Amino acid sequence: MEKVLGIAFAGGRFHTGHTVRMVNLSAQLPQSISFELLVVADTDRIPHSVRFAKPLTLITDFDLPHTEVIFERIAEIDPDVVVFDCLDAIPEIKEDTAKNRLVVLLDDQDYDTRNAHLCVNAVIGEWQNTCETLQNGTILAQGPEYMIVNQGIVTSRHTRDFANGLNILISLGGTDPTRSTLDILTGLSMIKEGTTCSDGPLSGKKFSINVLVDSNHPDFEMISDAARKADAAVGYGVDIVSILSWADIAITGGGILAFEALCTGAPCFPVPHSNHEQRTVRLLEERNLACPMKPNLPPSAYADILCERLADSRELERLAAAGPAFLDGQGARRIIELMLGLSHQNA
Repeated sequence: MEKVLGIAFAGGRFHTGHTVRMVNLSAQLPQSISFELLVVADTDRIPHSVRFAKPLTLITDFDLPHTEVIFERIAEIDPDVVVFDCLDAIPEIKEDTAKNRLVVLLDDQDYDTRNAHLCVNAVIGEWQNTCETLQNGTILAQGPEYMIVNQGIVTSRHTRDFANGLNILISLGGTDPTRSTLDILTGLSMIKEGTTCSDGPLSGKKFSINVLVDSNHPDFEMISDAARKADAAVGYGVDIVSILSWADIAITGGGILAFEALCTGAPCFPVPHSNHEQRTVRLLEERNLACPMKPNLPPSAYADILCERLADSRELERLAAAGPAFLDGQGARRIIELMLGLSHQNA
């Protein structure tokens, strides 16, 4: 295996989770393997690895899948392996590509109908923590063991002192589809100002709040105003390794950032949106790894929930230890080993 092409879809203006997975995977490839990335997106604000040049990005409104351009790109690069991270999109390209070269599908759903060599499903489907061969010969690597988490997050873990003060990250992913950022921030402001929890264990505790939100967010101006009143920072595009090293608490969506928070040891309070996020968060909750919150609650309700959770330092310490014990961040390495094994078999 000498040449790998990654193809990812990123939608929702700044919902780049599929691309993030691809970048994290590419960053762990051996130096002897070349990698190029093609992103089909409705934004040009795409993350990329420092090892590789900025990816080619096809800007689209998603009415057109750019199948011809994708076919041309595959033929031009002529890779040994094509890695797709785009859910169940462009099936005809995946099927055709698999006739001539190794195909890896990340986070795809219909495994039994795909003519692929390796399918990696860390989020959707059953968490079996196993690797098996399906009837059609496809290898299925399934479960959080194969979650492609930024390797720098593992080394950035730090000891947190939940008793004296809290650094709280609010980042609900994508375009914050539940539009809960403002209400959560307002609820935290109520705690910080002492309008609630004023006589409890949080009284007088220091809070630092960092909100990651794009200027395209429909509530951006109100979020910015609320952040100023709460003396909170607002940003986007920050180094997630640094921000999760800073964070004592991570209020996230139900996607990749929740897993990254677990890996770095930041207790996670996810607010899930889509069906697969709801399922992922439910599984995390069942394993006592995260404490989800419902979307679209009023600020006072978020204040009450967070009052109780943030005051329980013992439970926060348990969550901080449980996350890294569950998710070691080595999923990219495992996937690359499977890819190399398949490449040797087909050589």
